[in-house]
Amino acid sequence: MKKRTRKSGRTSSTNKTSEVPEIRLVPPLPQEPKEMRIAGPEKVSERKQQFACNLDQLLKLVGLSRKEAAEEMDLQYKLIRRLVSAGVSRSDDRNKESLDKIVRYFALTGVSDLWIANLIPWLLGSDEGMGFVSKFRSRLASHREEQLHTAGQIDQEQLRLLGEALGLEAVSVESVVSSYLAKARTILSSDKADQFKQLIDDYHELIAWKKTGTG
Repeated sequence: MKKRTRKSGRTSSTNKTSEVPEIRLVPPLPQEPKEMRIAGPEKVSERKQQFACNLDQLLKLVGLSRKEAAEEMDLQYKLIRRLVSAGVSRSDDRNKESLDKIVRYFALTGVSDLWIANLIPWLLGSDEGMGFVSKFRSRLASHREEQLHTAGQIDQEQLRLLGEALGLEAVSVESVVSSYLAKARTILSSDKADQFKQLIDDYHELIAWKKTGTG
């Protein structure tokens, strides 16, 4: 009697090529840039304040009122007023078009610039701000002259940065004051001294009155 041989259910590894399971790569979900990620209400409030401060300083630096800014940027006045007073914490579908207009108008490198701390020194002192300085050169020069001759508190560092950005010779506030003191001495030694003193007293009183916040 022939002995039956039992067939094994195993398949020889030499006869069958091992199969590697197919791996499907799933692309990661798009994420917002780091500067756009918000963590908590305190961070939101901080970013809103930074945005509002930056926009306000930009308008003052180029000598624009909120109404003028709205007209030149082709934005609603109410929106500009809200952005300067309350700010926004991020760019989204609702404000993207408006923020893009602001970025283009001020020749910024991108919308994230609007949340940069110390934005004005950065624009005046870096290569990234060359577009801004070039576009508003005449306005920046006018702002510098106004600051040099103002009676209020002067930002010496901003004056220095403005001068360097515009390629102008550095001028100290003290030198400007000294030149006017020399002129004042000449007037005070003339027959117009009394009128000049009265004029100084009147303006001094007016400025002091405004500083009290009653004006």
